[in-house]
Amino acid sequence: MNPDELQERLQRLDPARGASIDPVNGPQAAALMEQIMQTDPTTPNEVPVVPQPARRPRRTLFAALGALGVVAAGAFAFVALRGDDPAPTTATYSLAASDPMMSMCLALSDITPPADSAAFRGTVVAVAAESITLDVAKWYANGDADQVIVSTGGMPSPALDGVSFDEGGDYLVLAGTDGQVAICGQSGPYSAELEAFYNTWFG
Repeated sequence: MNPDELQERLQRLDPARGASIDPVNGPQAAALMEQIMQTDPTTPNEVPVVPQPARRPRRTLFAALGALGVVAAGAFAFVALRGDDPAPTTATYSLAASDPMMSMCLALSDITPPADSAAFRGTVVAVAAESITLDVAKWYANGDADQVIVSTGGMPSPALDGVSFDEGGDYLVLAGTDGQVAICGQSGPYSAELEAFYNTWFG
């Protein structure tokens, strides 16, 4: 490639090719030179002042934090209202076999259960092969569980003194210190008469 071809290519690639260029002796060049000559070199350059953002008052910050606290409390209340409650607490007792000498049981008026006996009123919510589950409506003594599970010991027909535990049934149950459900009429389907004895024994 000879110098003429190289120069031609460079001219084609020149971004300023075809642009209008003021001559050095033109009016714009003269005006620029006049401005330069009149500028005092000892004058310090002015530094532009950048405006700073206004500082937010502390009260505004505290108000924002308070609003976040309200939002958090509202979220907690929403979870509580939604029903995310902990699992119910349970107590477990066992069902004793029916006493063949039940005809010799003492009258309820002659019975005084031990002071540390557990007594409650509950509704049967499930009857399984080896257990009965009751939702507790009221504790008369020595208990605070939400549910009671009574182990039936594999009895083919869970019964209490000949009375079956039926789902949906309302019962009064007394359990002795040995963890066994008391029989001889001390436990059975709810009645105002039996509850009167519970109130007397544990009132």
